Amino acid sequence: MIIEYFEINAYKPNGVRNGCLLYLGVLILAITFPLVFGVLLIVLLVDFIYSKIRISKIMGEVREKNDMIAQEEKKQLIKVRRQKSVQEKEDLVQKMKERHSRERKEEANHSRQMFFDRNSDLVEKFLEITERKVSVIDDYGDENWKILSNEILTCLKKVSDREGHKIDWNEYSKAFQRGERYLIPINYALMKTKLKRDFIKNRKEQKLKPSKDIQIDDLSGVEFETYIAKVLQENGFEDVKGTPTTGDQGADLIAKKGDRIIIIQAKRWNGTVGNKSVQEVVGAVHFYGGTEGWVITNSRFTSSAKALAHKSGTKLIDGSDLKHIERVFS
Repeated sequence: MIIEYFEINAYKPNGVRNGCLLYLGVLILAITFPLVFGVLLIVLLVDFIYSKIRISKIMGEVREKNDMIAQEEKKQLIKVRRQKSVQEKEDLVQKMKERHSRERKEEANHSRQMFFDRNSDLVEKFLEITERKVSVIDDYGDENWKILSNEILTCLKKVSDREGHKIDWNEYSKAFQRGERYLIPINYALMKTKLKRDFIKNRKEQKLKPSKDIQIDDLSGVEFETYIAKVLQENGFEDVKGTPTTGDQGADLIAKKGDRIIIIQAKRWNGTVGNKSVQEVVGAVHFYGGTEGWVITNSRFTSSAKALAHKSGTKLIDGSDLKHIERVFS
């Protein structure tokens, strides 16, 4: 095409020059085009490679970040699982401790109950003996509660002898009096508390128990005196007190009601009551400055005792009279 251009324009003015310029331009274009294209291609290739590297780097950073997050989450999960496992182990250990503690407690309670059951007869005996001794009214009209601690100690000694346990109760008593602690086996410490609690409960029940419900013939001498004092108090004799256990001059109780001072001998007896009791009360009335004398028995009086009582102004109350307490103690 260029040759044809030269043939056509060869004889025109400036034709050769223009042709040369065209040829030169085409030549330059032919030479530079591949170079430009190559440079452009290289630029595009470099940009592509750079983009790939950039993308790869970004993706690597993202993967690294995701890996870090995953590692952190894994650590947290492991930590949570570990904490959960530790907590489960602690809970399991706590449950085992509670179960063992409960089993030991149940075993101890069972052993303690067997200990109490084996010695229930001594406890009943203690309640009976202590009731009789505590209920004795002193000169001031008060019950003898001071005897309670001694009776508890006596009962504990009986139990330890039966169980074959060697305990220095004398040293325990001395330490108790000094206000010092003296360790004794737990069963005995609990029994001591039980004896005191049971006696106080039993004493309250006895006090609340109406005198008419008491079987007189089943009472001992001391219990009969306590019964009479209870009946007197139930019937308006507020000031009722006992006399000394020795040297009582024939009187067991002194009861006051208004201006009356009544000297009483309580005679729990299987046979008939004779003159002697009446004579003792007559002497006691003068000794204690009483206004009248009574002899009270669950049994009956002899004819001579009735005659002496009539002559001396002594009131006799027998078992049949006690069935009508309200009329007798008026």
